[in-house]
Amino acid sequence: MVVDGCADGARELAQAVTESDLLAAADMPVADYRPRPIIEAVNSLAPVGRSGALAMIDSYLRHHDAAAPHDGLALLLRVLFDVPPSGAHAPLRLGGTVPPPPPDPRALPRFPIILVDDVPLLLIRGYALGGDTEPVTVALDQLRRTGSLRAAPLVPHGTPDGIRRQLREVYRRAYGEEPTTELDGWITRQIEGVADLLGELRPR
Repeated sequence: MVVDGCADGARELAQAVTESDLLAAADMPVADYRPRPIIEAVNSLAPVGRSGALAMIDSYLRHHDAAAPHDGLALLLRVLFDVPPSGAHAPLRLGGTVPPPPPDPRALPRFPIILVDDVPLLLIRGYALGGDTEPVTVALDQLRRTGSLRAAPLVPHGTPDGIRRQLREVYRRAYGEEPTTELDGWITRQIEGVADLLGELRPR
């Protein structure tokens, strides 16, 4: 049985949820970073396709200052779009970071994000500003020209200890040293915030 208006209502609800997820991720300050809003935004935007996702991001920027860095949105884009054939996303020019980008960008292709078992973890706590920052529209325009939207949703899996272990291994390969105690604590808090989402890898 088809009830008039039900399909339209479902579409409107789905759009409202997607817009809400986008807003939560895009407005998130770096200092308050949590993986969950990024996961939810990616999994809401990916199903609407490349043109639909870009249209919703454009709509968000029309109602916000498009010249602002929009740190949360910049981080979302690095997860929402696949790593390009060059082996790494273009660097974000938002200021100095600790740790800095690795010597070989391909070692951490989404820096400052590192994706471990579909959990997007942030390696930095903020930016040390020096000069003008680059608006998020620069990265967005580049992705609009050549970016490929991820095809599959994020499915966080594994265990907190396993994710931490993998991150340390990738970090050692990228920098030739261990993560600092402060960074390890920062990453641990992020993982704890999505512990309820973790499970064994499911077929896609």
